[in-house]
This record gives sequence, C-alpha cells and structure tokens, in this order.
Amino acid sequence: MGKGLWGYSLGKNVKCLMKSFVKYLPTVGWSFWFSDYTFLKRSFDQDHKRLTDSAQLWTSYDFPWTVCLFAEGTRFTEEKHQKSLEYARKKGLPELKHHLLPRTKGFNFILHEVKDHVPAVYDITFGYPHGSLTLLDLVKGKKMYADVNIKKIPVSDIPTTSEEETSAWLINLFKQKDDLVEYHSVHGRFPTTRLDLPSRPYPTAIMTMWFLLLLSPFLYYVYDLVVAVEYWKLITLGIILLAAHFGMRLLMTVTEVQGSQQPAKKDS
Repeated sequence: MGKGLWGYSLGKNVKCLMKSFVKYLPTVGWSFWFSDYTFLKRSFDQDHKRLTDSAQLWTSYDFPWTVCLFAEGTRFTEEKHQKSLEYARKKGLPELKHHLLPRTKGFNFILHEVKDHVPAVYDITFGYPHGSLTLLDLVKGKKMYADVNIKKIPVSDIPTTSEEETSAWLINLFKQKDDLVEYHSVHGRFPTTRLDLPSRPYPTAIMTMWFLLLLSPFLYYVYDLVVAVEYWKLITLGIILLAAHFGMRLLMTVTEVQGSQQPAKKDS
C-alpha cells in the first residue's frame, strides 16, 4: 500500500495519524502515545479538535518534523475494495485496483493548517517483489523485500484554493500510485531509476543491545526462581507469558492488512 509521508524534512521527528485503538497496543502503542502521535476515531466531527491541536503543536516546533498520513484511512480488504469500486463508479471517479479511494477531508484540513510551514509533500509508494507480508509474518522472522518509490511534490504545486480542487488532486495522485503498483506487479520494479541502499548493521546491533539489556533482569529473576525451587511461581509466570503471547497474536490478526499485491511477474 502507498503512504503519504510529508513535512519539513523527510524522515526526521516523524509524527503519524493513527486509529485510536493502536495506542492501547502493549509497548508499541504506548511508544506512539509518548511520541505525540495523533490518534483518531475516523469521525471528522470527533477528530476535528484533535487534528487542530496536533497541527498547532507541529507548527510550534523549532526543529524539522515530518507527518505521516495514510490517506486511505483503513486497511485494504477485498470487501472494502469492492465498496470503494462501487463508490467510484457511482461518483465517476477512477477505479483503483491496488488501493482504496483516499479520504480527502482529513488531508484537506491538515494541508490547510500546515501549508505555510512545509515546503513539500512526499508521496511514498511501496512495491513488494515477493508479495506483501503481515505484521505477524514479520514477528515470525520472515524476510520482506520492498521497493520504495518516492516523489517530492512542492506544496506550491498543489491546488489549495478550494477543497474540491485539492480533493481532485489527491484522487488523481492515487490513480498515479495505482498505475505504479500495477507496473511493479507486472515487471517486478518501478519505471524509475533504481537505487539499491546498502544494509546497515548498526540498527540491528543497537536493537539487540537494548533487547539484552532489558531482558537481563527478567532472565535473572527466572534463574532466581529455578535456584529457589519456586515452581509454582514459574508456572504462573509461564501462564502470564503465554497469555501475553496469544494476546499479541490476536491483536496482530485484528490489525492485519489483506494486501492486494501478489508476487511480481518478472519481465521475460
């Protein structure tokens, strides 16, 4: 799926708009909450104040920032895709094969609030040569290969004189994104210059260090229980860990996206 990533400096001090229930996910959701992410209920009447407060907060920063917006607003499923197609036919809009029609109201509102503070919108489109994976697949350790197409669009090039013009621009952008993904699904690459980035061992090394550091007290506690022969505490701890494990798997299943991208058909 494609995502719009935009702000003053791409990739720095990222702030995202997310569904409200995500903040309740253990560890991950809490970290998003502490990072000042904006959690929405997907009802503009309820979200208006949150979006206004967030925009005022972002524009008050004295450092570069980036806002990540998923304009489709929800997961891609076959049922939602069919509804999107029906709506497109009814309104005479482009029928997208790999995306849902974007929700334009939130994009319009945020762009209007921050357009004097950001120089560009960065349109990000993902292509998966071997098919897309779910969050659960990644947790299981499956490798994911992805191509990323990045397009910088100056804010001055986006029509903002009326909500209708901006909405039409966004829908047309998603039609271009859909064509890109279709090209990638056939050829296994985007029709642009390819740049292969070298892998960096440092993030993995740092993550491993923090994992071991945070896990050390827990391992010491388990060792202490074994030495003290307190098996009932070990059994209780095991039950708690199993419950947490299956709870996380259930949450990941709930947030799972039924991707539209199948493994690419390579050029012959």
